[in-house]
Amino acid sequence: MQNTLKSQEEELQEKDESNKKLSEENDALASLIHKYSSRLAAIEEFVKTSNSSKKKYALESSKEFSGILDDIKRLSNQFSSNVQANMKDSEQLPLTKVLGIDILLKHLAKEANKSNIKFDLKISSNIDYMLENYIDQDQFETLLSDLIRNAIIAINCKKTSDGGILVIMGKLKNAYGLCVYDNGVEFEIDALMHLGLNSIHRRSEITGSGIGFKTTFATLSETKASLIIDEKNSDLYNFTKSISIIFDNKKEFRICSYRADELAKNNKGNRIIISPIW
Repeated sequence: MQNTLKSQEEELQEKDESNKKLSEENDALASLIHKYSSRLAAIEEFVKTSNSSKKKYALESSKEFSGILDDIKRLSNQFSSNVQANMKDSEQLPLTKVLGIDILLKHLAKEANKSNIKFDLKISSNIDYMLENYIDQDQFETLLSDLIRNAIIAINCKKTSDGGILVIMGKLKNAYGLCVYDNGVEFEIDALMHLGLNSIHRRSEITGSGIGFKTTFATLSETKASLIIDEKNSDLYNFTKSISIIFDNKKEFRICSYRADELAKNNKGNRIIISPIW
């Protein structure tokens, strides 16, 4: 499994770190519609008035009708041009082709963008097989939402100017799964030791270190998946941590960390498999 994480890290090192932002397409399109709606309504009103007028304009041959056609054509061209420009400027996320998940990812990307957090998504394989054999869609969407929202909160708490999140889903080398990378605040050790055990959020969990993990561990138990947390030294890596859900039928809780010795001292009952960072 650590080879899997190492392979992912090698991929990350090769990834272009250009600072593109997601464009809020719905808002942009709504703005375009608002921009043109009044002008189109005015044209519609003119046509209705002309048709019902006692004067009965011969619209087909009138100068008014000719002008209206020109206006309609001009507005249509402007609208099309604006929409195309908006789509070009938008950072398009890759699609899973599962509608509910794609809608959720787009929404979460917008939430990240509001905090000036760069959001990247990689789909390594068709996720239909994973949803059919390892986890149902509702559970997967909850996992996805919880992990990404925690990453957003962690980055906001760190108050970094170059916040970034990378989500990878699908086939992760030898198993299907989901991995979320971020460069936010690290877990407090006490929070890590109690992750998934406490229903009451601790202070550290409010900073993005534990919200939703009670649900996550329930899902892990049901699906027999493993949770792997990978921690890096922030001076050496762009992403300081990753959280992976791996559908390997092992039900393990692993932490691979630069502070493995300190974590091991607090690992009561050896609930967590702890290893040093490679």
